[in-house]
Amino acid sequence: MERLYYIQKSYTNSATPKILNLIFQDLIGGSYTALELDQNHRYISEKLNLALVCWQGNYKGVETVWLRWETLDGILLPTKSEFLKQAQSHAAKLAAKLREMGVNSEDF
Repeated sequence: MERLYYIQKSYTNSATPKILNLIFQDLIGGSYTALELDQNHRYISEKLNLALVCWQGNYKGVETVWLRWETLDGILLPTKSEFLKQAQSHAAKLAAKLREMGVNSEDF
C-alpha cells in the first residue's frame, strides 16, 4: 500500500516535549514533496481537503503538543473519545426532547 503522506518530527529534550521541526510530505507524481505551512501555520492536504495542525492538549492522559487533523474552516476532527462524548450528549438531548413530546425513546 502506498503512503500518501510522510511526516518527520523532532522534539526538544525537555520534560514537556515541543515539536522543533516538522516536515510534511505529500506523494505527488511518485515522489514525496515537502509542503509549506500556510498563513495559519497548517499543512494543507488537497487530497483529503483537511489541514494538519500542531495542537496543545491532553490525549489519553498525556498533556503535550499533538498532530491533529482539522477542516479547512479550522474545526478539529474529534478523537474517538471526543466523538463518543459528542454522540452521547446528542443522544441524551434527543431523548429529553422526545420525552417532552410524550414519546418514550426506549420504545425504539
